[in-house]
Amino acid sequence: MFLTDEGMNYFLSLILFATIVYPQACINGMVKNSSGNGVDGAYIKIVQTGEITLTNSDGKFLFINLLEGKYEISIEHVQFETKSMILKTINHKTTKINIE
Repeated sequence: MFLTDEGMNYFLSLILFATIVYPQACINGMVKNSSGNGVDGAYIKIVQTGEITLTNSDGKFLFINLLEGKYEISIEHVQFETKSMILKTINHKTTKINIE
């Protein structure tokens, strides 16, 4: 099945619209202990959305497909006191953080 010129223009417009409107902000981070080593299994939560993840064996974590805005991030692990911070995300950008 082939699209007419009008159909192709409509199809391309939809793709462009989806790219502009679809939330694509990310938060990428690493949790480190006092020695500077990555902390495995830290519990990371975005308070506003309820999304959670755990850090990997290198202490890294990632949240994707977020809306642009401010988020409170909560970090918990048995090695240290619970921490929280406010981050601002921007569409089509990755917000990077390191937590010690």
